[in-house]
Amino acid sequence: MLFRSWGIEELNADVRIHSLGDGQYRITSETGVLAGFTLVDQQGKMLHMIPENQEEIEVDLRHFSPGIYLIRANSAVRRVVWSGIQE
Repeated sequence: MLFRSWGIEELNADVRIHSLGDGQYRITSETGVLAGFTLVDQQGKMLHMIPENQEEIEVDLRHFSPGIYLIRANSAVRRVVWSGIQE
């Protein structure tokens, strides 16, 4: 499933990324628990990590430069494209 208008590409059905607008995203899991979370830029630099389990995680990319970011959670990887343009 592709969410091209948000720049989100679904690569695994378990983890869901919901756009909240203005570069903010909510990450959830169909299993109800996210086993760790990592935000990585396109150079592979880890920008944010939450190692413990969470039911949902909110990510705000407004503080980062426009570009491609990878979100890793529950062994799934998602690509999010942040344009830097706020709605």
